[in-house]
Amino acid sequence: MNRLLPLAFLFMLSLPAAYANPSGSDFQQLVQSAEQTNDPKLQTQLGIAYEDGVGTSIDLQLAKKWYEKAAIQDFADAQYNLGLLHYSGKGTEQDYPLAKSWFEKAAQQGHANAQYNLGFMYDSGSGVPQNYQTAKMWYEQAALQGQVKAQNNLASLYFAGEGVAQDYQMAKLWFEKAAEQGHPRAQSNLATLYLDGLGVKQDYAQAKLWFEKAAAQNFRQAQYELGIIYEFGLGVPANASQAKLWHEKAAVQGHAKAQNNLATLYYTGEGVAQDYATAKLWYEQAARQGNPKAQYNLALMYDKGRGMPKNPAQAKLWYGKAADQGHPKAQNNLAYFYSQDGASEEDLQWAKTLYEKSAEQGDKEATYNLGLMYYQGKGVVKDLQQAKKWFHFACEKGNQSGCVKFNNLSK
Repeated sequence: MNRLLPLAFLFMLSLPAAYANPSGSDFQQLVQSAEQTNDPKLQTQLGIAYEDGVGTSIDLQLAKKWYEKAAIQDFADAQYNLGLLHYSGKGTEQDYPLAKSWFEKAAQQGHANAQYNLGFMYDSGSGVPQNYQTAKMWYEQAALQGQVKAQNNLASLYFAGEGVAQDYQMAKLWFEKAAEQGHPRAQSNLATLYLDGLGVKQDYAQAKLWFEKAAAQNFRQAQYELGIIYEFGLGVPANASQAKLWHEKAAVQGHAKAQNNLATLYYTGEGVAQDYATAKLWYEQAARQGNPKAQYNLALMYDKGRGMPKNPAQAKLWYGKAADQGHPKAQNNLAYFYSQDGASEEDLQWAKTLYEKSAEQGDKEATYNLGLMYYQGKGVVKDLQQAKKWFHFACEKGNQSGCVKFNNLSK
C-alpha cells in the first residue's frame, strides 16, 4: 500500500457546543458582554462571529483582535483559532512560527485539534523541520482523545515506519479506530491491509467491505480499489462491468490509475462496448497527469493507428514521456524509433541505452533487440558473443525469435 499522506490540514474553527451563533440583537449583546466581562469564551465566540460573518459582516481583523484577547488569557479554543489565522494568512500575514506557537499553547492544554495540527506540521515539514518522531508524539496525544485524522495519520506513521518502528498491527489498530468513526481514508487504508495481508490475515471479504464503506463516501482511491477487485476477481467472480463502474467513479474524480484502467476496458471492449475514441480520451486524461502506463498506452494507439490514423510523432512523444519514468515497454518502443535505417550514430547510441534500460527490467523484446544490435553491428561493434548472450536471455524470457537466433549461433 502506498502511504496515504495527511493531505488536509484542519482549517476549521473550534466551536464548542456551548457556543451559539448570534444574530441581530443577540450579536450586539455579545459585543457588549465580551467588552464588559472580559470573558474569554465570549471573546472567542465573538471572534468566530466576525470570522464567519454570523450576525455581522466578515471582519478578519476584528476576529483576530478578539481571539488575541481570549488567547492571552490561556483560552485554548482562542489559541487554536488564532493559530489557524496565522497558518493560513487570514486577516494577517502568514506566519508559521507564530501559528506553531499558538497551536502549542492550545495543545499543551489538551486541545485535540491543535495537537493534530502540530503533528501535521511536523509530519509534512510545514513551517518546521520535518520530524516524524515529534509528529508521532502529537498525533498520539490527539488520537487518544479520538481525533479521527490524528488516528489515521498515526497509523500511517506505523505503516511506513516513520518516527517509529514499522508495525503493521499498530497501523491496523489505529486505522480501525478511525475507520469505525467513518473516516474514508482510514477505511480505505484498513481495507488495503486486509487486501495485502499486512498485520492481519489476508481477507478479501473484509477488504471489500471497508473499500465499499469508503467508496460510499465518494473516496476515489477506494472506488479504484473496488474496480481492481472486480477486474481481477479478488475474492469475487471477475466482473468487467462492475470494474468499469467503479473505475469510472474514481476516474471522473481525476484518479489517474482508474482513468488508465477505464480506458483499457474501452480499448479491449471488456465490460463495455469497444470504443477507441473513449479509450483515447481517458488515456489522455491519465497521461497528462503523468501516469506512465497511460502514456505508453496512448503512444501505442498513435503507433498502431487504433481508432485514428497512425501518428509516429505523437507516438514518439508519449513513448518518451513514459520512458523517462522507466516504463520498460515504452523504452523498448522508443528505442525502435531511434534505431530505424538511416539513424545517426547519436540516435543509435540512444537506442542502445534505451534497450539496455528496458532489458535490465526484464523486457524480452528489448533483450532480443539489444542482441540484434550486436548481431548486425548496428550502433555497436559487431559482436556475436554479446549477441548470443542477449538472444539467450531473450529466449529464457519466452521470445521465440531469440531462441532461433541463439540456437543458430550455438551451432
